[in-house]
Amino acid sequence: MTCKGMAKATYRGEMIQHVEFCCEGTCPNEAKCCVQISFDHHGGSRMWCGCGPREPEECHLVLVNPGPGSGGGRPEFVCAGRCPKEGQRCEHKERTVGKEVEYWCECVP
Repeated sequence: MTCKGMAKATYRGEMIQHVEFCCEGTCPNEAKCCVQISFDHHGGSRMWCGCGPREPEECHLVLVNPGPGSGGGRPEFVCAGRCPKEGQRCEHKERTVGKEVEYWCECVP
């Protein structure tokens, strides 16, 4: 299995209070499948599970935290990347388990 990720979040009202990424799978060249983060010139960030500092091209979950230079806003979970099979789309999924909301992305027809 390639490096995949999901996230668990708890909220206070509409604001994210705590996020935990759960990364699993294998990476080429013995790299570790773990949480990666990149920053933009607006002070924002993107977090995902991956094998290195570049976001994967395949369907994956990203926590986008807009920076003040881009107008700010609340952090949100989005799906990015493409699916390996033609006709599929990378779809955002979520479910509530107790006080946590779990997020992930998967390829669907």
